[in-house]
Amino acid sequence: MTKTKELEVKIKDCKTHRELKALWNTRKNKNGEDVWPKGKVMEFLIAKAFELESREDKPVFVTYPYGVREQHNMELEQIDGAVHVNGLHALIECKDYKDSNIEISPLVKLRFRLQVRHSSAFGIFVSCTEMTDPAEYWIQFMAPQLIIFWNKEDLEFCLDNSCFVDCMETKYRMAIDKRDYNFNYHQSKKILEECIPLF
Repeated sequence: MTKTKELEVKIKDCKTHRELKALWNTRKNKNGEDVWPKGKVMEFLIAKAFELESREDKPVFVTYPYGVREQHNMELEQIDGAVHVNGLHALIECKDYKDSNIEISPLVKLRFRLQVRHSSAFGIFVSCTEMTDPAEYWIQFMAPQLIIFWNKEDLEFCLDNSCFVDCMETKYRMAIDKRDYNFNYHQSKKILEECIPLF
């Protein structure tokens, strides 16, 4: 069994977000090197985290990392995952770099993947790495394709609070309502919690 397949089985066996968080916290060793194949923990973990929130009244359908092939079996795309819930359909792109910031190229690649799909699809770009200033600037001009951003704090907040679906819906709504493609979900939730009196 390859390390990637071993990781996939391990994550799919997780029953709670707490188990996923424990695995997330051990994805790198003390030197900051990847324990598992580079970036794969995030890809499988996010799909599983959404899947764990599926309910009978609000089912969540996920597709784990996969390749899209044409009729002669040539691979056309590598997709980090997809999630479908409550009428929302998103492709997931994950980045967990160690030594460099995110340039515009992975965003352009995700935009192209959205262009060749139904217009209802949007992108979720999850990154534990800061984006370069040009990437931050150009993303606002990628419309009509919609890409929303999750940072490391959003990801870890959602793992701690089992709220991946709510985060996706909130970020999608803020992108539509306010053109805020990088809505600070974890911070807004913390502020809201501090404002609610406890009895």
